[in-house]
Amino acid sequence: MSLKIEHNENKHRFSAVVDGYECLLDYRVKSPGVLEYYHTFVPIELRGQKLAEQIATFAMDYARATNSKVIPTCPYVQRFVGIHPEYKDLII
Repeated sequence: MSLKIEHNENKHRFSAVVDGYECLLDYRVKSPGVLEYYHTFVPIELRGQKLAEQIATFAMDYARATNSKVIPTCPYVQRFVGIHPEYKDLII
């Protein structure tokens, strides 16, 4: 399933709505060019469809496009980077 992911800069959130449920990745701006990805959530009804992976990919691509570094305090984002080494250069 391909998601329509939106970035809400005011809420510091990447999100997508699927079947009426919101899937998301929340972040904090720690300093200019440094983002902390601290919370990922997919409702239980939607788990197992790689939705979190798609949102995390979008978020990491956003960091790369904006020349930002990422502090992955969210356990899911930590695992994601572990299996997607192409993003390790973004991690501090």
